[in-house]
Amino acid sequence: MYQKFFQPRNVLVCSPAHDRTRILPRLIKNIKTQFGGKIFNVRVNSKQKKGELYSSVSQIIEEVDLAILKLPVSQLLTTLRECGEQGIKFVVILSTTNSRNSISKKLKEKITAVGTRYGMNILGPRSGGFLNTCSGFNPSIFDLPKKGYISVISTSIHRTEEILKWGKDQKIGFSSIFTLGEMAGLTENELMIYLDQDKHTKIILLCLEKLTDEKNFLRLVEMISKRKNIVMISCGSLRGERFANSESYTRIAEKGAMMTHSLPECFNVLDVVFKIHKKYSFFELLRLWQKN
Repeated sequence: MYQKFFQPRNVLVCSPAHDRTRILPRLIKNIKTQFGGKIFNVRVNSKQKKGELYSSVSQIIEEVDLAILKLPVSQLLTTLRECGEQGIKFVVILSTTNSRNSISKKLKEKITAVGTRYGMNILGPRSGGFLNTCSGFNPSIFDLPKKGYISVISTSIHRTEEILKWGKDQKIGFSSIFTLGEMAGLTENELMIYLDQDKHTKIILLCLEKLTDEKNFLRLVEMISKRKNIVMISCGSLRGERFANSESYTRIAEKGAMMTHSLPECFNVLDVVFKIHKKYSFFELLRLWQKN
């Protein structure tokens, strides 16, 4: 299902006509590093024609596998609909505004509705993108880390940057990184199912500020933790209360996830798992910790 995410034949990158942020050049550079396919560059409403520069998605006549949108709110929905009309099924929506505030509930619902109408898999909005070290494909704002077996699902770009920095400092690699953002499309549950089937992922690191479907999430944790290590960082709040003090926190731990209260604690846990997970199963590891 996610093959065109990780191994697209071509990529469409869409931004405003006058984008002065540093994100776009970094994104293009990261994509080009190990990507041999074609990149369509769309600058919405651009009046200048330079090489293969398009002013709208509708101008592209080839079939596109993956679209990455970095647009202001005023241009986002129109462009997203154009992607749907062009038959693009995989879309990453990066930040839609310079503000750090969350997008409105109404806008999120509209994005979800467009994605549902056209059958699109949407990552974001306010995502930092994703990457996969096995394929070397990196449509994200992060540097490509070394290969490893830790996969990360995070709602926070800032926390993801901290995790990748820790990995670099400790010379520990990663398999896949997903930054969910506001989750108007793909959620933590769908990505956990994917990572459960991914042979390169041995440890799933979750850094979530909210759950979209707690009942299904708990079921997945219980099922997947029998095969793979799951480590979760308590960050932000769930339903307006501190996550570490919530009933959700307790339930997730009971289903087999190793719960941590902070990034330093999470890193210590991962360090232990990294060193001995090949020798012990996760539940054997839990029993060893309980004895000590």
